[in-house]
Amino acid sequence: MNYKLILNISVIFLLLSGCTKYNDPIKNKIGSYKNYYSIDGKIKNNIYYAKNNMFKFNIPSLLKPGASIEDNYTSKGMIVQFEDDAGRFITIHTASLDLFPKNSTHNNILKNADKLIYLLVFKQWEKDFGIKAKLIYSKLNNNKMYIIYDFPKGSTFIQNKQRVNAVMVSVVFIKNNNLIMLTRQSSQHFLEYKAGYNNIENLISLIKKDYNGFK
Repeated sequence: MNYKLILNISVIFLLLSGCTKYNDPIKNKIGSYKNYYSIDGKIKNNIYYAKNNMFKFNIPSLLKPGASIEDNYTSKGMIVQFEDDAGRFITIHTASLDLFPKNSTHNNILKNADKLIYLLVFKQWEKDFGIKAKLIYSKLNNNKMYIIYDFPKGSTFIQNKQRVNAVMVSVVFIKNNNLIMLTRQSSQHFLEYKAGYNNIENLISLIKKDYNGFK
């Protein structure tokens, strides 16, 4: 990645840092007694509609009560996160392509998406909670970048007073002049990950299903 692109990426994530509402997402022992929605977009027929018609997305299955949907917007990007007390945690980040150097190709932006994911998702988590993330997979396929970070003892789900192991799998693509990053958490306690919470083939299959939720 050239120096100019690094500089612009830093600007992007300084702007987007105000979008995230991340606190420690661990819930209390009894869980939540109600659902929590705090959005500037809208929800209709179980579909989340982003502002300015940027995208619409099928809301993933969430355990209720305890389902949480939050979003936040700046002039250059946004975040929406879907979460529940069972440890399901899916986020969508966007960043306007106008923030990148004009000579940046889509291919070059996507190839460096693993660095973007680290800056946006994991750097603050490492600072706040001491959780170390490690890149274990990165592949560009059909104009979509698939990225997997190992997240030992980093799940939003807590068991026996400790976070369980997890990985974060992302698909990054470009749509309507925006870079869009869809990320899901895979925790070892989920029965749906029968092939193993860190099985790469299984994870790619799951994130592709999530990607199909975009309209």
